[in-house]
Amino acid sequence: MLTVITDDATREIEGTRVSPAELEELTGWELKPEGLCRGDVCVPTRGRPEVEVDGAVDLAVVAGLLGQPFVVDDEKSVAVLGTSVATRTQQLRDANIRDLVLRDFDGNDVSWSSIGRKKKLLVAWASW
Repeated sequence: MLTVITDDATREIEGTRVSPAELEELTGWELKPEGLCRGDVCVPTRGRPEVEVDGAVDLAVVAGLLGQPFVVDDEKSVAVLGTSVATRTQQLRDANIRDLVLRDFDGNDVSWSSIGRKKKLLVAWASW
């Protein structure tokens, strides 16, 4: 058995291939002739016959089509289907988070946004 964790649910399944009904229960995405659909949004699956093989849907292929990270730890029998980068970015924009301001080694205030769109690494340390 494999424990699959998503934003919406945690379920025990036989492997990374599920029935279309299990896919909908697990992710909210329904496999239709026009593609993977959730509400008014559909992602085309045409040209991707590996999405559904012998009545089973491959979660890794679905994750790829939806732009969601998907990792499996075979040793622990756990899989995680994460939130897409586009969704997480929109959530952060909607949250209207103020800029993070920290002090550098010289005691000067440095705002997170002043660093630009470069990749950043924040290292924190506490003595306790």
